[in-house]
Amino acid sequence: MNIGDKIRKLRSSQGLKQIDVAKATGASRPSVTDWENSVNRPKSQYIMPLAKLLNVDIYWLLDDKRDDEPPEYGRNT
Repeated sequence: MNIGDKIRKLRSSQGLKQIDVAKATGASRPSVTDWENSVNRPKSQYIMPLAKLLNVDIYWLLDDKRDDEPPEYGRNT
């Protein structure tokens, strides 16, 4: 599962809107749309706030080969 699919799935499951993700990360809402549609990947400055907001491990979020259940933020696997 790619990062865009992970962001969309986690955002939706937590009842967040794209604007909520944008505000929490400092990105624009169109950027969040691009991430979810795999047009662009989030820039490095957005990764930590994004993982924290979605409560997932950064390395899991970035690893496109992982589609298992995400470990919580701050826990390496």
